[in-house]
Amino acid sequence: DDEATAGSTLPATYIGGVAEAKRGAWPLNLWDIYGVDEAHVKSYCDMARSADGFQAYLAAHVDLRRAAE
Repeated sequence: DDEATAGSTLPATYIGGVAEAKRGAWPLNLWDIYGVDEAHVKSYCDMARSADGFQAYLAAHVDLRRAAE
């Protein structure tokens, strides 16, 4: 009903389910819920400066999470 928010509205036709992801925006902030994990973001920035460092970041923080799911 409100044109200001209409662009971010999904019709029910496109929704197949909803999943809760606790701290799903981490390491970034989620409004007033939790802040940025500045130490982690700095670590990511340092590691992502090289291809090897980025692969090490993925192995340490992304691949392990996928394996646990």
